[in-house]
Amino acid sequence: MPFTQKHVQSADLGIFTESLGNPTDPAVLLIMGAMNPGLCWYDAFCEALVARGFFVIRYDHRDTGQSSVVDFAIHPYDMDDLTSDALAVLDGYGIAKAHIVGLSMGGYIGQILGARHGDRVLSLTLISTTVDHRPYMEATTFARRGEYDLPFPEERYLAYLKNVAEHPPTTPEGFAEARMRGWEVICGGPLAGADREALVAMLADIDAHSPHPASAWNHGPAVARSTVRTQLVQDIHVPTLIIHGENDPCFPVAHGERLHALIPDAKLVVVPGMGHMYTLTEALSLVDVIAGEILL
Repeated sequence: MPFTQKHVQSADLGIFTESLGNPTDPAVLLIMGAMNPGLCWYDAFCEALVARGFFVIRYDHRDTGQSSVVDFAIHPYDMDDLTSDALAVLDGYGIAKAHIVGLSMGGYIGQILGARHGDRVLSLTLISTTVDHRPYMEATTFARRGEYDLPFPEERYLAYLKNVAEHPPTTPEGFAEARMRGWEVICGGPLAGADREALVAMLADIDAHSPHPASAWNHGPAVARSTVRTQLVQDIHVPTLIIHGENDPCFPVAHGERLHALIPDAKLVVVPGMGHMYTLTEALSLVDVIAGEILL
């Protein structure tokens, strides 16, 4: 089933999008996490949503994939700007309202959409995300300054980052090995079989799709410039499903529980064994969770 590619305009930026399915079906907008293009939503995941009767759109954030590159020093941006990109995608397709599915930083954008643009949101699914990014940002820059009531990332994740920072790979093979190790950490553990093969193929597709990979690092300072959403999410009044991995090393499960407590009438599903990112197997099982809890 081929995707249809389309560039839409968000202010003066071009945002690369791909769609799948019948445009007359209810739309699902997939919003990926920081530093990753839309390809991180597995093709099979998108196809499974289409099989359930939805029109699926995934897109590349600015500074990823085929979307425009920004000189952050001259044109800094934050989550509000990235939210404007998401709205521009909906506008570019002529979609008044959509089911929003956001992962990690994509979940930050989803929270803003749900609270400030609820008239554009049929439902909201928040995967592996948080209302307060500060513990993650401080820990991963090794500059803990504050005390927070949500946990920092787990030591196994921080140890991986520290090791790569102290012993950066110097060969293509070393880089590939370090990247795979990092993905396995955020996926909750070593991958094998079809899940590993799918990840290897996806990473190869991302490499071929991303002419300016270093620009994705702009997402870090974009998040750092943004405000936390603890108060904002209490203004979400659309059907909301929170999905959180039991073994998420970036945002331990307390982050998902806090979201659940703050968003009125939200549902929480904790996925046994899942990390911050899903495997292919987990992605396909999430389709059933999302369709069963919110989309239908």
